[in-house]
Parts: sequence; C-alpha cells; structure tokens
Amino acid sequence: MDTNLVIITGNLCEDAKIMQRNDRNGRSQDYAMVRVGNNTGAGDYKRTDFMTVAVFNDHLVKLMREHGRKGTKVCMQCELAQHRTGSGQEQRDELRLRIGAHKGDIQLLNSPTAAAGSKAQSDPEQQYNDPDDDIPL
Repeated sequence: MDTNLVIITGNLCEDAKIMQRNDRNGRSQDYAMVRVGNNTGAGDYKRTDFMTVAVFNDHLVKLMREHGRKGTKVCMQCELAQHRTGSGQEQRDELRLRIGAHKGDIQLLNSPTAAAGSKAQSDPEQQYNDPDDDIPL
C-alpha cells in the first residue's frame, strides 16, 4: 500500500475562499481554496513557502467557512494530487495539494478552543492531582 500524505503547519495567508462546483452527479458542491504560508530554513536562509490546498470534505469546508481567516494557524493533513491544465501544446501536469471527501484533516492551532485545551493540559496540578497515582514525575 502506498502512502500519499503531506502535513503542513503554517498560517493562512488570506481568508479561505468558499466556491461551488458541480459534482459527478450534477449536484452543487461547496469546496474551499486555502492558502497557507510556511516558514522554512534558519538565519540568512529563512524563507516562506506558500501552498494552496483544495478542501472537498464538507465538514472541513464548513470549518474553513467559519474559522478560515487570515492569520489563523493551522495544521493540515492532505495529499498530493496530479492535475492536468491547458490543452494541446500547452497541456501540462501540476501537483496540487488537496483534502478529499474522506481523507485529510485540518486542526486550528490558535482557536479559542485549542488555546483552552492546551492550557488545561499544561497545568501540572490539574493533570496529576490523583492521590492514588504512584507514578513519580
């Protein structure tokens, strides 16, 4: 079995664009186009790479519609997909990032819910307050 998995952590460069297309059965389907910036390298060699991810999962499209704002820190699990553009002599294949209807995930890393969850986990008193716990720290 082959694995086709790309994990991107970065900030949204712009608000998520919610668009519509017709699926194979002719029904209208919402999808999101999300642009993510990711810092790589260090010192003088630091740069920002920009990637566009197409999101076709209905639940994740709804998430991007509600929370996909410029500056939001995200972790995206997506896949590479080959896409053919142009026609005739100008036809070429491109690799694109996508989250399909049944694969992939998006985690909001700086949402109020994520911040509250990480704060509760980082408090050692709250985490290890069981008097029956014999495990030393």
